[in-house]
Amino acid sequence: MDSWINAQEVKQKMCKRQAPTPIESWTKPSLGRYKCNVDAFFLESLDWVGIGICIRDEEGGFVLAQTKWFSPMLEVDVGKALGLLKAMELVKDIHLWNMDFKVDSKTVVDSIYDKYGGVSEFSEITNSCKRLLGTDPSNSHVKFVRRQANVVAHNLARAAPLKASFRIHYKRNALSLLC
Repeated sequence: MDSWINAQEVKQKMCKRQAPTPIESWTKPSLGRYKCNVDAFFLESLDWVGIGICIRDEEGGFVLAQTKWFSPMLEVDVGKALGLLKAMELVKDIHLWNMDFKVDSKTVVDSIYDKYGGVSEFSEITNSCKRLLGTDPSNSHVKFVRRQANVVAHNLARAAPLKASFRIHYKRNALSLLC
């Protein structure tokens, strides 16, 4: 019994020493920059992947959002990388620069900055992302963000399969950015 009590005391001390995981929240981009949060949602029952993209300006104001879905189901990191690629293509098409892309997959972000490529589907997608970053006339970059700071993009991705086709949502005065 003494051994068990000692083990419980050690266990309690160990638990007290561990720092709690900090809660991360969304922050607006720095002056002169935009932030693009990207996420993917996987709906196994329908064999669909939804993608959510949300762009905000330096004040944190909504600029543009896009939802897409496709089938068949993909591996999680492949789906998230594909979401990032679609976001980069959108940003390039509307000529929006100085973009901080935020993705909640560390594997995707690490692959973007890895100088060695691979021959997998995932590597092909991240290599396409690298090429798009290389054609950006300014300094856009991709960073990891925890899911709790990526809630809007996650909710857009969850809603994407509920629509018949892809959707672009924009603020009325942001229409000039698209023309």
